[in-house]
Amino acid sequence: MPKHMFVKVLAVALALLLWFHVVSNKNYEHVVAMPFQITDVPEDLILVSDIPDTCEMRIVGVGKQLLRFLAEVDEVAVSAKDYSTGLYVVDVTPDRIIVDHMGLTEVLEVISPQKLRLQFEELLEKTVGVEPDLVITAAPGYQVSGPLVVSPDSVVVSGPKRLVRKIKKIKTQNVTISELTESLEEHIELSFPDSSYISLSDSSILAEQEVIELSERTISGIPLTIRNSASLPSFTVKPESISVTVEAIPELLDSLSVDEFKAYINLGEAVPGSTFVTPDITVPRGLQLVDTRPKEILIEVPRE
Repeated sequence: MPKHMFVKVLAVALALLLWFHVVSNKNYEHVVAMPFQITDVPEDLILVSDIPDTCEMRIVGVGKQLLRFLAEVDEVAVSAKDYSTGLYVVDVTPDRIIVDHMGLTEVLEVISPQKLRLQFEELLEKTVGVEPDLVITAAPGYQVSGPLVVSPDSVVVSGPKRLVRKIKKIKTQNVTISELTESLEEHIELSFPDSSYISLSDSSILAEQEVIELSERTISGIPLTIRNSASLPSFTVKPESISVTVEAIPELLDSLSVDEFKAYINLGEAVPGSTFVTPDITVPRGLQLVDTRPKEILIEVPRE
């Protein structure tokens, strides 16, 4: 670069720096809108009033300080440290708001909000149980086993005492989960009470439900018990025993015996000649009847 070009560029840069120094040391007024909140609420109180999201104000300061203010200030606030339960009407004036990193910047005017209505109530926290509102079913060939486990099984409810003391339990969202082929482990959202001033220590619970694949077993040689045979002088039953196939979790099937099953036929349905009757089968609790062999029993009654 030629020497005279370098001198020109340096001169322009110095001129810009001088201009910025002069400009940034002048006083300026500026309107800004900052996030707004109420701070220092006593631990035993809760604010139950809606407040604006932002505070709009007119500020003045040296240009450099204004730039720093805009870069560093995240929010403005009004302190509630001296309040107790009750309603307060508060004038929002420059001397009442709290702004960090003010430096040489001054708040000339709070444009909005100019007044606040602050209602404070007694805060109550208590632990209540969680009640699952879930419908869980397994797919064919599988079975839900054991109790539903939720974690946590209780939550801390916080809010205005008049509302929290009425809450006896917190329910989950109503959820239906079907056709399960493996154990369930899923987060379920809690149903929040109908108030924006109530909070829960957890927003969801972990629901765990064991699902077991079923097995089948066939039990043979179950004798038939005859009912209502007194009115028949003679009859024959073929066969005299049956086989059943049942479905259940493996541990229930391992210890089964013939004595735990009952099969009945009702001769009150028989007429002279040959009659086929469907047996009534009773299986132990926890077992599902899959098949019966034979499905019908032949009853032969001699004709007179």
